[in-house]
Amino acid sequence: MNIVKSKKKDIKPTDSDLVRLLNKNCEKSFKILFDRYVEPVTKYSYHLCNNADMARDIAQDVFVKIWEKRETLDPEKSLKFFLFVLARNTIISNFRKLNSFKKYKEHFQYTNSKEDQSLENQIHSNELSSILTQAIDSLPTKRKIVFQLSRNERLTYQEISEKLNISPRTVEVHIALALKNIREYLQNQYGGIITMAIAILCFTSTIM
Repeated sequence: MNIVKSKKKDIKPTDSDLVRLLNKNCEKSFKILFDRYVEPVTKYSYHLCNNADMARDIAQDVFVKIWEKRETLDPEKSLKFFLFVLARNTIISNFRKLNSFKKYKEHFQYTNSKEDQSLENQIHSNELSSILTQAIDSLPTKRKIVFQLSRNERLTYQEISEKLNISPRTVEVHIALALKNIREYLQNQYGGIITMAIAILCFTSTIM
């Protein structure tokens, strides 16, 4: 669907107008909203978590959620406020997961020390890598390519955009969706401690 332009070219569409179009699956309106708010959401996230890399990934997750909720968004409510609420809740959720992982790890390390074993002896790094490879292989082709260029070749978003002839914003969205798909695959296939361990490994390997 084409976005209706005002007679005055300098007047930008309002958030409400864009959300109404987004309700009808308009990708162009989503891109405009992404470009309009990705920086404010990133800055707000950084203010809360004090970590630039995490803040950028939080912003990506927020817009993935916006796309997933596109058909139910209320155009009469403040989108900016909703974005900030999503960012805050995502940060809280991520910290809870990290704390849960640390508690699991401490528990296993304590238990295994009594049995002269360790977490690493139960879940070898090569096994984790193999599981992660399965998750990556399940990604759509283009998303998989972008993710591997980031994780394996350590290319920046700008370098990936130039290599694939796509915008850096598109690269960001691909990475965000890839991380989401990988987490869902791991949760569905394995669940529990393995999912958290690999998700953290995956997260730290794709920070650019």
